[in-house]
Amino acid sequence: LPDVVLWQIGVLVGTLVVAWLLARVLRRMLDARRESRYQAYQAYQALRFGADALNRAFFPLLGALFVWIARAIAAQFIHTTLLDLALVPLVGIGLIYIVFYFARRVFGSDGHTHTWLSLVEKLVSIVVWVGMVLTVMGIQGDVLAWMADVRFRVANTHVTLLSLVSGLVWVCVTMVVAMWLGAAFEERVMRAHTLDANLKVVLARVGRALFVLAAVLISLSLVGIDITVLGVFGGALGVGLGFGLQKIASNYVSGFIILIDRSLRIGDTINVGGLQGQVTQIRTRYTVVRGLDGIETLIPNERLITDVVQNQSSYLTRGHVKAVVQVAFSADVDQVMALLAQAASGVERVLQDPAP
Repeated sequence: LPDVVLWQIGVLVGTLVVAWLLARVLRRMLDARRESRYQAYQAYQALRFGADALNRAFFPLLGALFVWIARAIAAQFIHTTLLDLALVPLVGIGLIYIVFYFARRVFGSDGHTHTWLSLVEKLVSIVVWVGMVLTVMGIQGDVLAWMADVRFRVANTHVTLLSLVSGLVWVCVTMVVAMWLGAAFEERVMRAHTLDANLKVVLARVGRALFVLAAVLISLSLVGIDITVLGVFGGALGVGLGFGLQKIASNYVSGFIILIDRSLRIGDTINVGGLQGQVTQIRTRYTVVRGLDGIETLIPNERLITDVVQNQSSYLTRGHVKAVVQVAFSADVDQVMALLAQAASGVERVLQDPAP
């Protein structure tokens, strides 16, 4: 082999070894920090599910950084064709794992692979690998020029294939980033110890909605769509809410009222319209109540605002429970009462004062 190639191979191997060692140190430091920060097993598993992709991205990204620095230095003395070629897979593979990290934090927050997550990972892998192959072959410029020449008409606007694909990419990127920021914000809010549980839910949902709204506006601007047209859409949406979506809007508003005024909390036992059970979830549109038989019922939030709701979960630790008992007409009522009082006294949670 020529000396130039041997020098490039030596530089490439040296930079990759340094990148591998540094990536190993970073992985150990971050894993130790996560274990000390997340004591709950489920929370740690969900975080580790996304962190695995981030850990794998360290080596190719650090390798690309060191190779780029080495190439900039070596270019003053020798040709760096091999180093230029090595940058393509290093950057591409690092990009794939970075996108995997964001996607898993958004679509796999419970630590499991879902349909959307698998679809995003496969699509990103295909696009990045195709881009790397085109770059290595040196025909990426010709492909982009061909995509820019393919034109078609959408409504009254002429669009090229390149602008359409780039627009879709920007929309997907901004939405995934916004959803990741929303998930990170919700995770931080839920870990706050000074906030009320209902206030945490409100802040998390409002934060997610604001991030998604910002992503939509930014992506529309990047694509080249005038966001002033949203004023017309907003007016039409207002008319729709006033007529067909009135009940849905009322349930959403009622849900935020319940969370803000803290009239109900998760874990409360309530009775509304003859339905008794424990509140397990307070969603934006409905509240989930689990009965004593284990059946969960979805109650529209509007009903919890307009109807009479009995909240049986008081701050008092002493309650009063009534039980109906039927006995035969020939039974000794005084003896029955004594036996009932004796049976109640043997229950651990029954107070002796006042006596049952």
